[in-house]
Amino acid sequence: MKITKPSLIKKYYQALIDREPSFVGTFYVGVKTTSVVCSFVLR
Repeated sequence: MKITKPSLIKKYYQALIDREPSFVGTFYVGVKTTSVVCSFVLR
């Protein structure tokens, strides 16, 4: 599901940057050009 609500985009992006453990399993990050999907807590 693509997130389009600006407030959620900002919230999830900040969780991604901070590697916030409370968001594990809430969303995943995909790289469009490579079709790779990862859990955001991976380094």
